[in-house]
Amino acid sequence: MSLFDIFSPSAIVFMVFIFVIGFSIPLIQVVTKKGWKISARVENYKASRVRTKNNKKKSYVMRTKNAVKVVHNSEPIQEIIKLNNSYYFAVVNPCHTLSWACNNKRQFDNAIVSEWFKAEIEDSPHRFREIVSSIENNKNNFYEYIKKINGMKSTITEEICADLRISLKRFKKIEKKIFNKLIFLQPVCDMAIYCEKSYRTPKGRNYYYDWKRFSFYQLKEYVNEVEQLINYKKTKQYFVQTERSKMSPKLRYNILERDRHCCQICGRSPKDGVVLEVDHIIPVSKGGKTEESNLRTLCRDCNRGKGAET
Repeated sequence: MSLFDIFSPSAIVFMVFIFVIGFSIPLIQVVTKKGWKISARVENYKASRVRTKNNKKKSYVMRTKNAVKVVHNSEPIQEIIKLNNSYYFAVVNPCHTLSWACNNKRQFDNAIVSEWFKAEIEDSPHRFREIVSSIENNKNNFYEYIKKINGMKSTITEEICADLRISLKRFKKIEKKIFNKLIFLQPVCDMAIYCEKSYRTPKGRNYYYDWKRFSFYQLKEYVNEVEQLINYKKTKQYFVQTERSKMSPKLRYNILERDRHCCQICGRSPKDGVVLEVDHIIPVSKGGKTEESNLRTLCRDCNRGKGAET
């Protein structure tokens, strides 16, 4: 016998309805209570956020007011502001890289990085002298700057803090914090130059690379050497030495051939028992250059008798 034989369809529907209602009421109560709890937590969180934000605003306002009081009444802070406006530190790149691409493996093997570096300095001496001068000025200025900063002491008293409505401990704490922020970052007082040479084979199968680091003191030494060399090249001694070194055996032979191995003053030749020499028409000591237009053939007697005359 089934349930439909005992009860009518309307009765069965009514019993199912009662069962569903009886099961769903506790479930609704549980869900509702949890929803109330969650909503309450959300409201509490929002309220705490608002309180925190207000407290931060109040503390920020208080900190700002205290900072303004400290800045206006602190002698070290006023002194360091004036000091910062009176000092200037040059901006220098602390690391430079110079690259050199070699044309062949032999050039790569024979290339001396230090000599190549000196050649680079000789090509642009003003650029490297400016770098050296900037770093030296930074060193000297920073030493004086730190020396003056170390001599600054706080002169605040409890009476002044009482008038400002701030504790002495709080005043010194804010003063120290602001003072440290106002100190310049350390300028560039040292540097390094990296010189690198490289060579890649035509087909790109092999790659050769080498480098060397030069410190600031090495750079300064090289710059001084190059400047001395440049000044020496401007002297008369260097000019004479350079022009005399241009007299090659080939050039001497060409002059003798041009003058048909005869003295251009007396006309004698080696057949007459004289020794021929190549002479500068305008002497090197007077600015004459070693070139064919300024050279002629003379015998030793005529050359000695001419001396340094033109």
